[in-house]
Amino acid sequence: SWAAACDLQAAMALAGTGDEIWVAEGTHLPSDTDRTATFQLVSGVAVYGGFEGWEASREQRNPDPATSGTVLSGDIDQDDNTDAHDLVETPADIVGDNSYHVVTASSTASSAVLDGFAITGGQANGSAAAKQHEGGGFFAEGGSPMLTNLTLVGNIAEEGGAMTLINGSNPTISNASFRGNAASDYGGALHNENSSPTLTNVQMSGNRAAVGGGAIYNLASSPKLANVTVAGNAAGGTVSLASVTSAAVNIAPAGGGIFNFSGSKPEIRNSVIWNNEDSTGTGTASASIRNLDIGSTPLADYSDIQGLASIGGLIFDPTSIDDDPLFVAPVAPANAPSFGGDYRLKSGSPAIDVGSDTFNSLPTDLDQQPRKQDGDGNGTATIDMGA
Repeated sequence: SWAAACDLQAAMALAGTGDEIWVAEGTHLPSDTDRTATFQLVSGVAVYGGFEGWEASREQRNPDPATSGTVLSGDIDQDDNTDAHDLVETPADIVGDNSYHVVTASSTASSAVLDGFAITGGQANGSAAAKQHEGGGFFAEGGSPMLTNLTLVGNIAEEGGAMTLINGSNPTISNASFRGNAASDYGGALHNENSSPTLTNVQMSGNRAAVGGGAIYNLASSPKLANVTVAGNAAGGTVSLASVTSAAVNIAPAGGGIFNFSGSKPEIRNSVIWNNEDSTGTGTASASIRNLDIGSTPLADYSDIQGLASIGGLIFDPTSIDDDPLFVAPVAPANAPSFGGDYRLKSGSPAIDVGSDTFNSLPTDLDQQPRKQDGDGNGTATIDMGA
């Protein structure tokens, strides 16, 4: 009962298969002092945020992390610069030493559930041997949980500023946003290595990686993206991360949106990749998607991708377009890592009502609004491109 509630770490230690943990609004820390402490997900246990502390059913909660105020934070010494919701909006707001990983999900199955949280202030600048240099917000090795209704913001690492998935980690990620995260090497938001997550209704904006994959870095990985918006991200520039030595590289910063290597073949459907930046400029083909080797051949259907026809290795058909999606209030990628921006589509956007219902069966979009609406007024509700 709410009257007998304990802290989140204690609840996770007590929970067993089939249990649900309901988490009240507020900021929850893995520890008061230990940087290695983390919220470790467990197979068979579902952790739900968005409660006020009176609810009798899960349906009464607010699952939207943007408004519920249920925060998992790496700010263990509680000295970061945070906003009114206690979020670290960019890594520059981190003060002192934070958790290496706010949440971990190694060796978990899809029965491990995390739903309804903001994850912020992770700082993975520790030992590479202990994998403390990757996945500031979220880290999984051989883990494939269900991740829903999440915001990952203001996290930093050498690789995978917000999230790192390695060695057969194939989670399902839906209704999530990655904003204002950074990596001193690869994958400002998401680093996939021998892992192929499924992303649906996901926004990646305002993230930066100093070398490649401002939003997503794929190494021998083939994620599935449906209704994903990748915009305002950057590869290049300086990402300061104390105690980490950046990898030696022989390429100019590339793939402000997505960087693919070692036979990566992501599938991109109903998605928008627009206004990203790398060493070739802003909005270039390379800034959208860079495929480093001939074995990396992403597939795009029903998507709006800037520089579409000039992206080497990209397989696409006439259902994909290269037209300004008309975001409401985009933020320039030069400002990344950045928190702001409104990446909803304006009326008249060429991305409205032109997706395919085949690739997304979720009832709502990232705004918790009906996923299919008659946006162009032709009498038929059809899914849009983008989150």
